[in-house]
Amino acid sequence: MPPGVAVCFSSLFIRLVCMAFLTSSDKALWHLALPMIFSNITVPLLGLVDTAVIGHLDSPVYRPVYLGGVAVGATATSFLFMLLLFLRMSTTGLTAQAYGAKNPQALARALVQPLLLALGAGALIALLRTPIIDLALHIVGGSEAVLEQARRFLEIRWLSAPASLANLVLLGWLLGVQYARAPVILLVVGNILNIVLDVWLVMGLHMNVQGAALATVIAEYATLLIGLLMVRNIFKLRGISGEMLKTAWRGNFRRLLALNRDIMLRSLLLQLCFGAITVLGARLGSDIIAVNAVLMTLLTFTAYALDGFAYAVEAHSGQAYGARAGS
Repeated sequence: MPPGVAVCFSSLFIRLVCMAFLTSSDKALWHLALPMIFSNITVPLLGLVDTAVIGHLDSPVYRPVYLGGVAVGATATSFLFMLLLFLRMSTTGLTAQAYGAKNPQALARALVQPLLLALGAGALIALLRTPIIDLALHIVGGSEAVLEQARRFLEIRWLSAPASLANLVLLGWLLGVQYARAPVILLVVGNILNIVLDVWLVMGLHMNVQGAALATVIAEYATLLIGLLMVRNIFKLRGISGEMLKTAWRGNFRRLLALNRDIMLRSLLLQLCFGAITVLGARLGSDIIAVNAVLMTLLTFTAYALDGFAYAVEAHSGQAYGARAGS
């Protein structure tokens, strides 16, 4: 769904419902939540496109192997990157508090500190990806053919780590300042670009699993560029100067790390559950893991849609807390 259509449709729906049933607080929550629901469901759509494109490759014999390789690679990527989802969550909370307190210096700090953390962690993952991949595939086990395809996928996919983690921070910051349209554009445009590249590289250029990985890498860096342009516009609106950005890395970094530690523990337990499905499926054969890949992709539609409410609540509760603390 194009960004403009998603925003217009969600805005119309909000107006119709709000006129009869909702309070002003409800309206504000839905105004942020509904666009995020529509844009969030494009994220698992990527998994469906990967599955559909890989599943339509010419070789029936190797389809389960390709699907299994992408499933293992996507699960390993999700496990690692979602452990760092605290970058998005903590950024939203701290940004919303600064936004509620109307503190431009704190707004700058809420972006710069986690962004530096994201870029550092992403660069480390990209540089050390080969030994990390070896460890991940050793834990997964199963068919050697599937693991080889997963390795080819991951060697390319994890080159996007700096951009992927930085995008989490940008998304969290834009949500924190309640710029509802920006996250929608980021997610939808990035995902549509990924889908187009997926079809072209996998089916057009016959790059198989490497094509699926490369499509995501290109889309992640393109999304990062768009996100930085949006953030620059917010800087102008919120009075955030270059001098503020230069000193924004300073401050209470321990608070950020302590907050992230607790969220990371939550993410670890959640990802262990999802990862177990792929690991156990891989040990039961190529067909089982291929079927599990389809089922997991369908399951994530509900999860990502409900996250739209979570994002909205984070932003509004943080704003209320910041406004109270600043008063």
